[in-house]
Amino acid sequence: MDSFTGSGRYIKKSGTIVGPNNYTGVRISMLLKDVPNLPENFTIEAIASDGYTVNYTYDEVKGYVAVYNESGNETGIGNLTMIIAYKENGVLLNESTGGPLRIAFVDEGAISSSRLWIRSLVSLSIKE
Repeated sequence: MDSFTGSGRYIKKSGTIVGPNNYTGVRISMLLKDVPNLPENFTIEAIASDGYTVNYTYDEVKGYVAVYNESGNETGIGNLTMIIAYKENGVLLNESTGGPLRIAFVDEGAISSSRLWIRSLVSLSIKE
């Protein structure tokens, strides 16, 4: 499976922007291509090692997520790429850096919500 690298940033509830960082991983869309009988309108449940859970809508999986400007104001819907990242800035992620796997939304450095980014990913499942 081909790796994909893109730049991503996220904004925390506090308004702090993290990044930009370059993330390398596998596109969720590439993983889904190999799923037989994929439901037409599905969600993906992602769970972190601490139990934090996000249920991604079909549109979010396709990368249609809210994007923000440097001031923290929502500017519309971006067309980002959702990946399961295993590297940040060329270095393999580990437990102390939010890995070994994490969900990231990347393109050329757009800012998305931190609630979409999952550190220490342990489970990914498709729900109808």
